[in-house]
Amino acid sequence: MAGHAAVFAPSLMDTTALWLTLKLALCTTLILLAVGLPLAWWLATTRRRWRFLVEAVVALPLVLPPTVLGFYILIATGPGSFPGAKYLEWTGSTLPFSFPGILLASVLFNLPFAIRPFMAGFVAVPRDLMEASACLGASPRRSFWRVAVPLAWPGILSGVILTFAHAVG
Repeated sequence: MAGHAAVFAPSLMDTTALWLTLKLALCTTLILLAVGLPLAWWLATTRRRWRFLVEAVVALPLVLPPTVLGFYILIATGPGSFPGAKYLEWTGSTLPFSFPGILLASVLFNLPFAIRPFMAGFVAVPRDLMEASACLGASPRRSFWRVAVPLAWPGILSGVILTFAHAVG
């Protein structure tokens, strides 16, 4: 009976992988929250002609297989590339197969899982409330944080949960 108990005890390797996964998912989620909210707001409100191009780039991880996206990231961040060479020069280490490297890949791979729900939340914000905020003298930044973000909260929460769950998966 004692031999069976040892089979179910988690090893150090198991807990290390678990903590690395949770750290990666949390960092990915926080970065995409910080970067994704302004990007999603811009995509939801802009009328620029090249908006479709930005949306296509954001959706690219949904279209490309993960192995292809990973290969492109390896090529783009390797020591032979400009960003990879600069990273090596600044830090003395290579980006691929390091935590910053997997974090970069995770952020790029999870981008649509954050941006799409954020955008849906921002699209649902009534424009007349944003205009009323501007008429009352609020700056665009203040209107964003005081009006748009609270009203888009369900979409933002969905994006955060989706991003974290997808990063863990």
